[in-house]
Amino acid sequence: MKYLYIIFFILYAAITVTLKAQNINIKIERLTIRDGLIVGKIYANGEYLGPAYENEVLRIEKGTYKGIIRYYSGRNFVSSNLGKLATEGDFLLEVGNVDNRRDLLFHTGNKPYHARGCVLLGIPSTSNNKVYLPPENPIRQLRKIFYGTEDPLSSPNKEITITLDETKLKTKNDNVNTSLLILIDVSGSMSGDKLTQAKKAAQEAVEIALKNKNTEVAILAFEGKCSNPIHTANGFSTNLKNLTETIKRLTANGGTPLASALSRANSYMASNKSLASVTQMIILLADGNDDCGNLESVLASLAKKEIIFRHETIGLGLDNNSTAQSQLKSIAQTTKGQYHNSSSSEELSVQFKNALENMKMLEMMGKMNGSSAKPQAADSEINWDILKD
Repeated sequence: MKYLYIIFFILYAAITVTLKAQNINIKIERLTIRDGLIVGKIYANGEYLGPAYENEVLRIEKGTYKGIIRYYSGRNFVSSNLGKLATEGDFLLEVGNVDNRRDLLFHTGNKPYHARGCVLLGIPSTSNNKVYLPPENPIRQLRKIFYGTEDPLSSPNKEITITLDETKLKTKNDNVNTSLLILIDVSGSMSGDKLTQAKKAAQEAVEIALKNKNTEVAILAFEGKCSNPIHTANGFSTNLKNLTETIKRLTANGGTPLASALSRANSYMASNKSLASVTQMIILLADGNDDCGNLESVLASLAKKEIIFRHETIGLGLDNNSTAQSQLKSIAQTTKGQYHNSSSSEELSVQFKNALENMKMLEMMGKMNGSSAKPQAADSEINWDILKD
């Protein structure tokens, strides 16, 4: 009987070790923020695999999640033998159990506009007009770790955990002193010429703003659900190319979660603007009224937390929508900004430029008053007509 216990113990230990060996612990170590990207490193069971990138604004909340293997994607994100990428294959890793979010994948890319919350693991290679993952790519390495071979015959029963760690994430520290955030409504009603002109006006505004070398710009576009309002984003950056690509890729769909987007934009500004920033402004463009129904309470909450910034609001085609006009005017008034009415999409560029002129006035006031730790909306209201020539 004694020997049976010994044999049982040995078998139990062997099975336990085998099961532990089957599990995969993935860690994304977030290190720095650069031009709208979180740049870090990816590890699997303690082994370094390569660099990892995430959209600064849309990144998944830090924590530990379950990894899920998928075999299909609407895009060429699924890998298979020899690093082949296609819409179908045997390896596509998804981050599961994320509140109110889905389709958060590990896929190729290294720019802010490549992801809406996914983990980006580098650019694929091209040969004979075919795209593939080179052996050193972290996705290809993860696939080999999961299957134990490059040429698997069956799918193993392995548990995957994914930890997103920010203990070493460095706070952004640069010398820009003006922070501009452009918050754009991309709901379904913005489709067609409205969105075309909005993108054109936003692009012109970014180019004008970045002529000042001490300015950083962020783009946040909102639509859809109030629980997850930001659809596309490029965090604070001075990289014109990245910001331009983000604007180009904007599409219109869904509802108008204005209140939630407003909350997210102001919170992002408070937490992520340059430490040297003296002047902050949000330009908000919308063509409809809020779908969330809590705009007043959101404004009150932001004001109480002292993280509400000056807003220049632009209403597009709202001549027959008094509710939307009233909401945008309220946002501007509450934040000591101005409301700009654009009856047609052709007028948008003019209204964006008018908003930027007001930002220049803020910059002048900032230089006269020195730096301030509080949001610009906490200052007394400025009489713009007196300041303008």
